Amino acid sequence: MKKRISLTLCVVLLLSLVFPLSASAAPPEGLTWDGKAATLAEIEKNAGYTKLGITLMDANGNYDPGFYETAEKLWEHGLFLGSDGCFDLDKPLTRAMGVVMTIRILGKEAEAKATSTADMTFTDVPDWAKPYVAYAAKNGIANGYNASTFGADDAMTAAQYITLVLRAMGYKDGEDFTWDKSYDKALELNLFGTCEHAQYSRSNLFLRDDAVGIAYCAVFNAKTKSGTYLKDTITMPGKPAGTVPTATRGSAGGTGGTGNTGGTGNTGGNTSGTSDFEIITGDKHFQIYSLPGGNYNAVATYYLNVHEYRGPIDMKVTISPTASGKTATDHYVVEGEPGDLYVKYTLSFNITPATTAAQMIENTIKIEIGDFVYTDTVSVNGTLYNVKIS
Repeated sequence: MKKRISLTLCVVLLLSLVFPLSASAAPPEGLTWDGKAATLAEIEKNAGYTKLGITLMDANGNYDPGFYETAEKLWEHGLFLGSDGCFDLDKPLTRAMGVVMTIRILGKEAEAKATSTADMTFTDVPDWAKPYVAYAAKNGIANGYNASTFGADDAMTAAQYITLVLRAMGYKDGEDFTWDKSYDKALELNLFGTCEHAQYSRSNLFLRDDAVGIAYCAVFNAKTKSGTYLKDTITMPGKPAGTVPTATRGSAGGTGGTGNTGGTGNTGGNTSGTSDFEIITGDKHFQIYSLPGGNYNAVATYYLNVHEYRGPIDMKVTISPTASGKTATDHYVVEGEPGDLYVKYTLSFNITPATTAAQMIENTIKIEIGDFVYTDTVSVNGTLYNVKIS
């Protein structure tokens, strides 16, 4: 599996997809970089994954999915089902699949299923996808190549899929972004990182695995144009019956014995609990910067050592006492080989210093992840007052 460490503050939702079987396609064929033939290894290097110690390949040179734990997390919520016991993360995302995923992000699946296909002019759409494509065409979500051809079984490009996702988030192509450079807007919204941006903008490598990561961020972590979150409008069906699907057709259990965490079976590689986590700080992990009006901006930097743990991390950060009463919640997916692994976390907030003796109160930053709790007392000249997360 792809040994990724997803450190963006957003990382993935995917919808309950039930698609027919697709042909085996590992390793991917016909790959390009800047329009020229390329190998997986070359894409891995050119995109910058290699510098981060991330691999796109298994020992045999096949594509190694990097978002299995994410897919499993979504499956547990009933948001991503796979097909016949497999997520098929190493397979291309077809245009029909991309449309279904987008409609589910919009929370419009029931309406789509009820849509009549009588007036649809596309002749190349399989029966299972017809209501979705008819709904998408009727509501301006997706267009075909022409009146009779939708290209349902064609591979969907990263730019095409990201365009649909951004539309679902309320952003308009031609106004907020251009469809052929939709990956630029997605990077701005933290739907993925710089390595993925290079992959999507300069290569044609785009698989169901990639779609999982983007969709999760779009629904759970990135704000829509209106400032809300898609997750607040989507019904979570809950964990489906049966065992969690495999990552690929060749995997035995969750990660095929190697996986992106070195785990086996359906464990997803979570080899230890969050209680083993450890926060590492440097001598200057808390920095103060002056602001106009006698106030300050504080930046606290922590390195979270997750040791053997691999999987989703839901981090809750609270600063108290605080006039705003706000907390910050971030979601990560930690992946990679077992062993010491660090996640860098930077917290920025504004400070109004105390002006009277009654305001001489020390403030505490509390980081909570599962059963792991870390506290850090911070101060400006011995006191903090009226702390607000910026």
